[in-house]
Amino acid sequence: MKLNRLHSGPNCIAGQGAAVWALCVIAGLALPQPLLAATKIHNELASPVTIIFLGTDPDSPTLTVPVTISFRTTGGQTNNNWRISLQAASGPNMMNCPSTIPVDRIQVSCVSAIADDGAAIANCAAPFNLSTGLQTISSGTEGAGNARPYETVINFTFQDSWRYIATDTSCSVNLNYQIIAD
Repeated sequence: MKLNRLHSGPNCIAGQGAAVWALCVIAGLALPQPLLAATKIHNELASPVTIIFLGTDPDSPTLTVPVTISFRTTGGQTNNNWRISLQAASGPNMMNCPSTIPVDRIQVSCVSAIADDGAAIANCAAPFNLSTGLQTISSGTEGAGNARPYETVINFTFQDSWRYIATDTSCSVNLNYQIIAD
């Protein structure tokens, strides 16, 4: 749906006669312009974007890597939504491992989702196994106004590490994060 606002056109200036002003207003109605500016995302930070697991002890029950994703919005509206999604960008298996270890052995858990605004809402998604397809890790509704901060903390846990050969070689996964605000 396209919303328009009343606009008096680029060539209409004060002091012109009423008939010219009316023509400018009518001509301005034909110029579609958004009524409200879209939400803009700023200061995106995801650290780290590559997760590394080093499994030297096969008796370790789990190996966990924490990640923090933060961003700010301007022009947000309280009835608009936001979400953070992620995926393994380096393929279906961990990289640099001496044996093949699928990325779906990594469980992704949202530890916390914070929207620093009284009207904004942030929710964690249920845990899931990492894949090469985008999956939502947190979402919510936007706060109104400018410079609204959001933060999501995620744990990437290598499950069943005891099933794989212990190695002093680091296994890694490159990640792709997507932040969308309506």
